[in-house]
Amino acid sequence: MASPVPSPAPSSSPSADYFSSISYPPVWVVFVTIVIACFLLFFGSKLVLRMAEERRKRIERNIQKLESKIKDADPEFHKKHGYTWDWVLVFKVADSDDIPTIYQRKHSTRAVVSRLTEAGLETLLFYSVQQVRDFLFVFMSFNKDNLLKMFSYS
Repeated sequence: MASPVPSPAPSSSPSADYFSSISYPPVWVVFVTIVIACFLLFFGSKLVLRMAEERRKRIERNIQKLESKIKDADPEFHKKHGYTWDWVLVFKVADSDDIPTIYQRKHSTRAVVSRLTEAGLETLLFYSVQQVRDFLFVFMSFNKDNLLKMFSYS
């Protein structure tokens, strides 16, 4: 008995007629498209780099301002001891959509800083240097006169 001959399976690859029926744009159109894409990539990357450099310079300026503000508090003390502030407190700045609790309202950053100044401490406040102001730094030091009064009582 003769076995039946299997029929050829349909080919999954396209035929030569398919490729000959596709019409491609002229070479100059492809060339112009590639040139425009390269132009956009080049100037887009230059723009991103310029924005990053401006942000870096802005952060450096902020750091220099803060350093000069910290050192200018008492230059003689800074030269002698190498620091100007005794302590620093760091507060996390709450998001605008956060609802504070009663405890948070009673002991807010403003309330803590006002109590510290009423107690005779000198304070300096500033936000973190990043673009997002997520921390508040409170530098504290004793006023020399108040410190002398406190030590004279003991």
